[in-house]
Amino acid sequence: MIKQEDYSCQLSEIDKKMAALFNERLELCKKISESKKEKGQPICHDFGKAIDKIEESIDSADSNIASYCSTFLHSVMEISASYQEMLLNGMKISYCDSKDPDSITIVKNNFPEAEPVKYDDYKSAYTSVENGECDCAILPLTNSLSGEIGSILDLMYQGSLSINSVLSAPEDTEGNQSRYAVFSRVLDKNPIADKQKPKGFIITFTVKNEAGALASTLNIIGAHGYNMKSLRSRPLKGLAWKYYFYMEAEGDINTKDGRDMLQELSALCADLKLIGSFIDE
Repeated sequence: MIKQEDYSCQLSEIDKKMAALFNERLELCKKISESKKEKGQPICHDFGKAIDKIEESIDSADSNIASYCSTFLHSVMEISASYQEMLLNGMKISYCDSKDPDSITIVKNNFPEAEPVKYDDYKSAYTSVENGECDCAILPLTNSLSGEIGSILDLMYQGSLSINSVLSAPEDTEGNQSRYAVFSRVLDKNPIADKQKPKGFIITFTVKNEAGALASTLNIIGAHGYNMKSLRSRPLKGLAWKYYFYMEAEGDINTKDGRDMLQELSALCADLKLIGSFIDE
């Protein structure tokens, strides 16, 4: 007959293994946090799908054990997220308060541990990331009523920053909703795959001044199965009657189709630039 002391010893050994694995988990969380800081991505607190996948692999006939297991997994993930947020403490995020008073709410809701840094105009907030004063910038991308902001489109085309996250603000009583882009110095070329979340990407480009040039470009995009959400033309600074194009599309560009499309576009477009790919939150 096994004595209670023997069970206690077995539990102690399991606890040691769990502690070692938890330490290993936090080390990985540290690396993820460093990557998110570099790319300007918020910490995820939506653990439901991850827990469901793990529970599918657990073989237990006892429903009580399954319930406690779910609670345990949620606690582990919440602690891990809290650890990542602690590591982001000191991260500086620029925003423009004078032109968009809602930006500070977006910053605090998505990066609660970060230090918000206020600027008077979009360009100053953007360049603060380029020159290293801030880690990332949160600027309005589009509004459901007024569309894109021209000066921010110009910053995307002319600047060096990338978009790895797009965040949505709550809809107001008039059905007005804004989406915000998180700009950082690094483009995420290997985003985490999640087939259940809508993906998007943004490119800017110029085309030759000849008949059918723009149509040929759009045909390539459609031929690879991407749905265009927005297309805007903007004047090129210092070049009369010359324009660049801003396009946002639905779909995952980090696929063979996406790579083939970009390669085909580069043969037609004089100035093609992938601004970013992201999960549309």
